[in-house]
Amino acid sequence: MLKMPGATSERVARAATEALLAGRLVVIPTDTVYGVAGRADDPSAVEALRGLSRAGGGSLTWHAPTAEAAVEGLAITALAHRRLLSRFLPGPVRFVIELPESVLAQVCGRLGVPRGVIEDGTALRVRVPGSAVSSSVLESVPRPVVMIRAAAAGWGAGAGGQDDRRLGEVTDERVGCVIDAGTLPIGKPATTVRLHAGGGFEVESEGAVSGTEIMHAVERVVLFVCTGNTCRSPMAEGIARSLFKPEELTTVLSAGVATADGLPVAGEAVEALARDGIDISGHRTRQLTRDLIRRAAAIYVMTDAHLQRVLEIEPSARDRVQKLDPAGNITDPVGMPLEAYLETSRILRTLIERRVKELSA
Repeated sequence: MLKMPGATSERVARAATEALLAGRLVVIPTDTVYGVAGRADDPSAVEALRGLSRAGGGSLTWHAPTAEAAVEGLAITALAHRRLLSRFLPGPVRFVIELPESVLAQVCGRLGVPRGVIEDGTALRVRVPGSAVSSSVLESVPRPVVMIRAAAAGWGAGAGGQDDRRLGEVTDERVGCVIDAGTLPIGKPATTVRLHAGGGFEVESEGAVSGTEIMHAVERVVLFVCTGNTCRSPMAEGIARSLFKPEELTTVLSAGVATADGLPVAGEAVEALARDGIDISGHRTRQLTRDLIRRAAAIYVMTDAHLQRVLEIEPSARDRVQKLDPAGNITDPVGMPLEAYLETSRILRTLIERRVKELSA
């Protein structure tokens, strides 16, 4: 048994590679739980994994070394699918990707894997683990690798769902290497998401990633920020909503750095946008929070002070926040006549049209 730490990553990868190429199985830590790995192109290894799994037969999950390898030749076009794959490859999500028969045949042919091992004639099962150990092994093995959970083989059904409590009991002669990295940080199986041929998706089983997190990964949130969330940012929100197409799966929100929740929008702001057929009369103020910042893929602020406040609340937003007008600040029309709101609306529309083109490119 190889234990980590104690064995170098090079030694681990070499030992696991040698065992897999010799047709043996390997117990390996992933970013979620421990798995039992074997070569997908080796019928005896596939048979051994299916025999060990309490789930029995059926297709196994190909654990690809990189995201690029996982999606090569799949021609994923649905926006929701591309966002999910981009977010969770690598990551703690197993994808069941529905594909045409011809594509499944091409994938199996390219990998040298018999039909029915990593697909069931309808969908491919694939994941890219995010741990350094598993990545090192998968990139070292010049053959496709499939895995089952160690717990499914009865190795590692420890208290609290941890899959590393009984690795020392692995004595199966088909196992050529056990890599023990201790307690894994997640300790839950990967979440399974099915990508439907029609462009939709569903969470088949929740694990390391919740269904809410999956939905947030598909949804792109664009956030506008001003001071009180009664004038500039709700106007920007209304304009942006009118410009994004439904198929772009974009949610537009606004918030204020110095406001309370639930206050009405300025009447002049409502009237200014109504002239362009945009109704923001139902808007209620929202206070800027860390959770809201973390959820947003793009954050546009009205002034330098707003930008500074966003970064004070959440420093990690540095790459996602910028001024809506790179050339300067957008003046607050609060307390001014309707003409000022109409001018602000015109300025916002010009700037937001530019930003929408950037995000939609």
